[in-house]
Amino acid sequence: MMHLQLARKTWPGADSAVLADIELHVAAGEFVCLVGPSGCGKSTLLALIAGLDAEFSGTLRASADLGLLFQTPRLMPWLTVRENLALVLPQGRCDAHALELLAAMGLDAATLDRYPGQLSGGQQRRVALARAFAARPRLLLLDEPFVSLDAPVAQRLRELLLAQWQAERPGVLFVTHDLDEALTLADRIVFLGGAPAQVVLEWRCGVLRPRSPAAVAGQRAVLLGAHPDLLAGRRGCGPAQESADG
Repeated sequence: MMHLQLARKTWPGADSAVLADIELHVAAGEFVCLVGPSGCGKSTLLALIAGLDAEFSGTLRASADLGLLFQTPRLMPWLTVRENLALVLPQGRCDAHALELLAAMGLDAATLDRYPGQLSGGQQRRVALARAFAARPRLLLLDEPFVSLDAPVAQRLRELLLAQWQAERPGVLFVTHDLDEALTLADRIVFLGGAPAQVVLEWRCGVLRPRSPAAVAGQRAVLLGAHPDLLAGRRGCGPAQESADG
């Protein structure tokens, strides 16, 4: 599905690398969260995997059938919802699957002929989420897509994301700096830290979905009890490893 062997990523003119010695994979149907401090290079790593940045040392094998969801919805403001969905479809028009996705996101048929500026922020995110799934991607890349939303809206969108992922089972790589979000969503969490950023820990979440707030809090306590400096992105976490049950 996706395998990255990154030796080094350096910005032009910089003396030191931003990312180094990273091996990362996502299996078919697996939901992986990438967590690390702000500015550590998570979005940079996602851009490499998406093929938006080819300037790095290493090798990448990834499905050509990609879906992308960014921190902002990135809907074309001069196009209607119907036309925004059609952008990612081979036929250039909304098919039955795309319309079903929109309905699954809780948006009615009247939404199709509205422009993004006529929608709330939460509705725009739902349209963007539907568009990400519309082309049936084998690999879905998400860069902190719910970061600026109110907590109830963000939680509802996480539920919609999980429901659609469980229905279609693409491989998912979801970037976040929110540990609770990762513990709610992921099969496996990959933590970045250090300078240059590297994988400091891998944690497998063994709690069945849906995960209650109490279950997430329990996982968080176990994880940070074993690795108290983890959220600081320090290299004191030891080598990358997995926990069988989180």
